[in-house]
Amino acid sequence: MAIKIEKLSDEVSRRLLLNIKFEAEAMASMVTSEVKKLLARGISEQEIARQFTEQVLYGGRVADTLKRGYLGTMSKPLVWIENEAVHQAYPQETKWVWVSVSHKNRCPDCTDRHGQVATWEQWEAMGLPGYGATVCGYYCMCQVLPESGYDGPVPEAIDTISLAELREKYQAEQAGQA
Repeated sequence: MAIKIEKLSDEVSRRLLLNIKFEAEAMASMVTSEVKKLLARGISEQEIARQFTEQVLYGGRVADTLKRGYLGTMSKPLVWIENEAVHQAYPQETKWVWVSVSHKNRCPDCTDRHGQVATWEQWEAMGLPGYGATVCGYYCMCQVLPESGYDGPVPEAIDTISLAELREKYQAEQAGQA
């Protein structure tokens, strides 16, 4: 089945523009807040400009946060294209199951949706994973998968581990070997 590129392109463009607007507003708010804090501490505008330039060139908290926001925004169209391509590969009547990640930081929306079954159109109305409709927003790592791919009950949530947990586990293992 051929993917309908025109529909895909229009939808991806619309969502990308919304994401760019959201990220730009968030970035502007963060930079404004940071500048106000520095000015309140008596730092000159020239020094603030120098600090921001240095962060952009060499990295720093504000610049890194801005970069992560931009990279996240620009990577989302790939998720949307993949989702739409998968959706178009299945018959219209296919039912889709929400599969969550298993993580202590999983949002309550994803916890509630895990294992629920709906049509693609129903999931679009409720909000597909990573489309910004859940508490975890565009950072959602869940998936909707075709229900027909399962011979039994919905699998347990996919187990993930945060970087901090991985570091702690590694350090504990290293301490045990010392």
